[in-house]
Amino acid sequence: MFEGHVFICGDPHGEFGPLIESVHRHRPEAVVLAGDIQARRPLDEELASILPLTQVWWIPGNHDTDSDADYDNLFGSGLADRNLDGRVVTIAGLRIAGLGGIFRGQVWMPPEPSRMESESDYLAKCGKGNYW
Repeated sequence: MFEGHVFICGDPHGEFGPLIESVHRHRPEAVVLAGDIQARRPLDEELASILPLTQVWWIPGNHDTDSDADYDNLFGSGLADRNLDGRVVTIAGLRIAGLGGIFRGQVWMPPEPSRMESESDYLAKCGKGNYW
């Protein structure tokens, strides 16, 4: 029914049931997860039932680095190469640009000036939990 279409799904926060059901019903050519994915296990495992049916792409959101598990289940998953952050990719005939939403207030909180001058300055001050 939706062949050639791209579904955009924002903020699932680990709840993939509605997306999986929709893909099984409508069979879009691709799905783009738009931030705050928070998979409870590796993303390719969470979405295993739809991977044969559609392409899955993703853009990280501000909650996707809230914990080591949130980060690892996304950036370390079998779909890590489908991260659209900072990329422009043709998906189902459409050019899609990704710009992730991971924002670190301890680095810069507008309208204030930046609190860090370099990556090494940030890494020295941020603590291991924020290395990503």
